[in-house]
Amino acid sequence: MTKVGAGVTAVRRRSQPKVALAGDMRLQAGDVVVLQGGATAVAAGEERLLRG
Repeated sequence: MTKVGAGVTAVRRRSQPKVALAGDMRLQAGDVVVLQGGATAVAAGEERLLRG
């Protein structure tokens, strides 16, 4: 996300109330990713997450 200027502040997963953020973390289907940054950066981060 740093390439697009957005930051990940949290990942929420159904099976866990709080997921620890780590550099080698892999997202799972159904994860909710909370982004922070300016509108353009957050939109770019969302697009990157949706496209892979």
